[in-house]
Amino acid sequence: MNTLHNKAIFPVILIAFLLLVAGCTRTERAKYAIVFNTDLSGPITKSDETKWRKTISTAIDSISGYFGFEYKDTLRVYVVEKRYGNAFYGRLYMTPEEFNNPADVIMQVTEGILAPRSSIVHNKGLTIIMVKTFADTANHTYGSEQSVVDYISKLVGFSYLLTLTSEPEGELSTPAYVVRAQIFSFYLFLERTYIRENFRTLYHSASMDYKHGFGKDLAELEQDWKEYLLGLRN
Repeated sequence: MNTLHNKAIFPVILIAFLLLVAGCTRTERAKYAIVFNTDLSGPITKSDETKWRKTISTAIDSISGYFGFEYKDTLRVYVVEKRYGNAFYGRLYMTPEEFNNPADVIMQVTEGILAPRSSIVHNKGLTIIMVKTFADTANHTYGSEQSVVDYISKLVGFSYLLTLTSEPEGELSTPAYVVRAQIFSFYLFLERTYIRENFRTLYHSASMDYKHGFGKDLAELEQDWKEYLLGLRN
């Protein structure tokens, strides 16, 4: 009798175990969703969508792993003929060609999954760190060291050097290319000076607490950065 009872229970236990494993797998795969929309003249092919989805997923996993958080929301990817908007939380715009450029992918996905912050300086800065870390920047000016060197004279000699704490007012009165160069050079300076754990601490800090992340407040870090720029120019 016990033998028959055990034989009857075993399949039930096995099925329950398989359902549990399947449920765990679905939960793991469903930690975030990627939804494609398009304004292309023709539909997205299944092979392209599969390839692009893998590209975006890899970028999400790399960036979230760097900062130590789990992205759980829906990321809407708009595939467009010509990019007409910047990425923001939960949404990004990319042309088919940009999926083949690692720097473009990392830039868009970083801005699409990082939690919204009070200052665009911060998210733009973290974006350039991600490009430098995860993408080949040899032919991409946003992430290259040369882009900083090219603007050294403008950064140091400009009559109004952007004070990062006063953005966005500074951006309104400063040419956009100077603002970008300042943000990128400042964060590349931090990347050369500090380690990943500092950026992770900063990302998770309340109200962008630079002192908590780097041991110095923003004004002190800016002064270090300006001295670094002057040293490069000299």
